[in-house]
Amino acid sequence: MATQKISCLLFRSKKRKRDSKTNLELDELHLNLWDFDNKCTYLDFGLLIDVQNLKDESLLISVPGQYDTEDIEDLGDLLSSNYKIINAIFNEPIILTGEENSFIVMERGGIEIAIIPLFLDEIYAISYNNNTLCTEITINLEKIDINKAKKIYIRFRIKNASRSGLIKSFEPEDKEILSSNTKTKILDVRVNESRWLSPILNNSHQLVKFQKIHFFLTIDQEYELGDHSKNYNTSRSLREENIWKSYLSLEDDIIKDSLGYHWRTNHIENNISVENFSLLGRFSRIETSNTQIFKFLVFLFFIGLISNSGASLLVILFGFNNPENNQINFHNFFSNLFNLKSNYFQGNIIIMGVSIICLLGLKYGKKFLLNVLLIIKQGIKNIIGKIQKFLGGK
Repeated sequence: MATQKISCLLFRSKKRKRDSKTNLELDELHLNLWDFDNKCTYLDFGLLIDVQNLKDESLLISVPGQYDTEDIEDLGDLLSSNYKIINAIFNEPIILTGEENSFIVMERGGIEIAIIPLFLDEIYAISYNNNTLCTEITINLEKIDINKAKKIYIRFRIKNASRSGLIKSFEPEDKEILSSNTKTKILDVRVNESRWLSPILNNSHQLVKFQKIHFFLTIDQEYELGDHSKNYNTSRSLREENIWKSYLSLEDDIIKDSLGYHWRTNHIENNISVENFSLLGRFSRIETSNTQIFKFLVFLFFIGLISNSGASLLVILFGFNNPENNQINFHNFFSNLFNLKSNYFQGNIIIMGVSIICLLGLKYGKKFLLNVLLIIKQGIKNIIGKIQKFLGGK
């Protein structure tokens, strides 16, 4: 089978029968993307499923990128031990009513929901599909034994979620020579986008349907939301919501400097199930630092040196330094070009050369300067070697 890279999140189920046209339907899908730049990027999945849909079903979740078991974190135990986190996730009061088969049971709107750990025996498996370049998480729903509760809730996290490509960063290529620059993030999330799937993928599994889909992005408050898709709902500050610090288990209190953005399915009040979902958001912020400002000032300094030296060289080459020559002609240029014994001329050449090397160093970094120094060092060695060989010959 040829490789077909999948860039969206896929939720599929194995067909009950070959001719079955009934899709597995989940009550709610919760997706939380926590993007804290270079510190961490998490992607949380929350699945609310009716118990009636557990029979003879297995759920297959495909996530772009390659992940290992160490990248998957079960959040079931965390939710079971802290009901405040449950209230924050569902954004409404939740009552803990007891246990069933060692599972914590909560009540939401008069309906009992059991919180199921993902790492329960025989319900969870992970593998990497080389054909789609996706990590596939399989949840065997038929292995979950629930009698009293009407629904189950499974929640887990994928660490290092930047590999999924759901959010990408862009910066100007010349940012090293600017006093400030604009950093842009593009949020592009697609769920069950089937139009690019091969017939083999479509025939082997059915796409899951959802009654509701909620997507939450948490990002530094310095980023400003620009263009966004129509299913964008709202945003809020997380400064007063200390519960998220314990939920994320982060040492740095970066959640206080973050904003939460919410997208959802448009017809959420009409109880119409959907098979696919997509959203888009463009975020940007202006970045600067003392180091970047210093580099910019150094850049201006060397530009000034180059301009001054260049003007001086033109004056010498065209003979403008001689009061008797008041016209531009190539005779002056070539006669002066082959008579370059002036220390003033050579000094300007050296200044221009060093300045250009330093400017390229600012643009391409220390690695470029080190390579230039190595070339100069090697050149000096060669010259010394030739001098020693010449003197030795005498």
